[in-house]
Amino acid sequence: MLFVSIILITSCQEETPKEVKTFDDKMEKTIAIHDSVMPKMSNINDMISKLEQKKDSLSESKKVQAAKEDLKQAHDQMMTWMKNLSNTFTAEQINQGIQTREADSLKKALKDLDKLKKEAENMQKAINSSIKQAEDLLSGNH
Repeated sequence: MLFVSIILITSCQEETPKEVKTFDDKMEKTIAIHDSVMPKMSNINDMISKLEQKKDSLSESKKVQAAKEDLKQAHDQMMTWMKNLSNTFTAEQINQGIQTREADSLKKALKDLDKLKKEAENMQKAINSSIKQAEDLLSGNH
């Protein structure tokens, strides 16, 4: 009797759709991108200040201005991305994974996450390249 009960219980349990694992893995990778560049945000503000101080001593003020703008845009990209992420997904979905098992909801969540992951990748590139550009100008390697 116990064996039959166990069989019935396990056979009636819903199997987790593969989209749930895909979502959870993709969310983890997306957050990892964010986490890799978030510590650099204070760097961006420091570099903007340093470029401001150096602009008189650097003969190529257009390059300095462009570097400052790139840093500001990268910073804004991070702020916008974080806002979009929190407007699209709950803290629970971000930190613990998606709870829904409904196919249409999963498809929409994956589509939204694909877009946010692509934006995170673009944000990461913008942050890293703007910091490198500013470092090169500040160190005289331009």
